[in-house]
Amino acid sequence: MIRVFIVIACLLIGIFYFNAPEKKLDSSFFFSYMSTTIDGRFSEKEKLLEVGKNFVDHQKSQVAGFETWSDLSNDKLTILSAGLADFRVKYFKRYGFNVPDKNMKVFIFADREKFRSFANLVCKSCRHTNMEGFTTGSIIAVNAADKKLDMIFLTLAHEFAHYLNSTIFVRKLPPWLEEGIAVDFSQYMLAKFRNINGVPGIVRKTGKNDFIVEGPLAAIFVLKREMEKGELSLNDMLMLDWIGFDMSEKRDLLYSQAGFFVSFMLANESRRTFFLQLLEEIQGLKQFPEPVEIKEKITERFPKIETIFKDFLYIEAAREEIALQEKVGPFIWNKE
Repeated sequence: MIRVFIVIACLLIGIFYFNAPEKKLDSSFFFSYMSTTIDGRFSEKEKLLEVGKNFVDHQKSQVAGFETWSDLSNDKLTILSAGLADFRVKYFKRYGFNVPDKNMKVFIFADREKFRSFANLVCKSCRHTNMEGFTTGSIIAVNAADKKLDMIFLTLAHEFAHYLNSTIFVRKLPPWLEEGIAVDFSQYMLAKFRNINGVPGIVRKTGKNDFIVEGPLAAIFVLKREMEKGELSLNDMLMLDWIGFDMSEKRDLLYSQAGFFVSFMLANESRRTFFLQLLEEIQGLKQFPEPVEIKEKITERFPKIETIFKDFLYIEAAREEIALQEKVGPFIWNKE
């Protein structure tokens, strides 16, 4: 009797699923997921891997330390995989930490609906958000739908940095530092990826006299504009906890500001030495580092850090404006 009830329940669930208007996945995805989760022989990690493999079309690539499944074309997957192989070395070069050689599982989705469905199944914090990628354990998943190759690579580098942060730092980092390292590393790797693959990417023509500035370059101009308006404070960013960071109306700006601040700290030998020593101290902490404690260490060493940071931002923005004018000619930046 109990078995009959279970069979009927499963059929009802299946009927509800396949008739739900918002679902666009093929039925095989549903049953592939069910078969992996109810089979007790699978570990939790194996379940996630089997689910991911069934959400993409089994186009697989393998380079040192990374196994990648994707429904992108083989040519695109080959280019992305070659970039992945360099992540560990570049993280060490950038931040000074030896990184684990644990094999990573990467899923790159060319279909947004598949990515969202996979995220909803395996990443609780991803539900009801517009995340373009996430990391869970040694698994990375990114949405590649309607994206240029360099922007897919940017997301991969961002999520890989989160994985390394969670592995190297036993305690959760303050939000500006966690996201700042991820943004800084992804932009650092993006510049190298574009250079190797000959992808300009920063300016896209939309008409005879119109263009869109994309990626890190756009972030510099927006940060400069917001600081000129007094809408963005370095001190406020350094003091935010995770609730304040995630709930902020300027969350996207905070990501850019945090990433640019980490880049700023690494751009000068004195600041770089201090920043890397600070990371080592944080790594050795036995409890969660409070934002105020780290902020006080920074301001004690650099009392005028906010002014220096603003000056650095303005200089970098001016430099990029000159370079941009050489590419597209004179322009007026929209201040609105």
